[in-house]
Amino acid sequence: MRPSLFFLVALAALCALPVAAQDDLNLLLFGNKPKPFIEPSGFYAVILPSGFDCDAKVPRHVQCTSNRGTNAMLTLDVLDVPVSATSDIAMLNQMDRFKQKPHFKKISEGRTKLDGSPAITVAFQYDYLGNVEYTVGVQQLIMVRGGKLYLIHLETPLTSFGAHKADLEQVYRSFKPARLDASGNPILDDLRPVAPRKDGSSADIERALKGGF
Repeated sequence: MRPSLFFLVALAALCALPVAAQDDLNLLLFGNKPKPFIEPSGFYAVILPSGFDCDAKVPRHVQCTSNRGTNAMLTLDVLDVPVSATSDIAMLNQMDRFKQKPHFKKISEGRTKLDGSPAITVAFQYDYLGNVEYTVGVQQLIMVRGGKLYLIHLETPLTSFGAHKADLEQVYRSFKPARLDASGNPILDDLRPVAPRKDGSSADIERALKGGF
């Protein structure tokens, strides 16, 4: 099925639901299937991947856990940041958070664009509780636009990182942030999928994926 058509149909269906049905939407975010999702505040639309079951009860925060037995976690966050903030500053702040982890090691850093705005992918690893036999891999996509930080975060045992590579690609490919009005409120009508190239791929997505494991 073409992603654009699938996404538009899902978008229309979700927009037709009343706000009071948000709790019911969480029931749709489980199972081994793609899960079209509009962030309840309207900041972005995305297709949550088949390899994860997700929960969106916390405002601006989606937390997903692997349904493939890999102990992986995927989160999507929208955070308020100063208007002077940049993706580079946000990336450094994220690195400072994880540098405290045992045996922290930066793996790669890449530059890409998300919906036309500069974004950064960064990957690193650390040993869980210092156990060298349990190395955790982390990949983040970081974008700052209009005083908002968009953070896509995948964390999983390094040995099983490849099991969710296609899931991560689906998130990157389908993620569509909304424009913000003068007051910083998202414009819901702006949530439309980006048409893929004729070969089904995206140069931006390819660059983003190269910034990881």
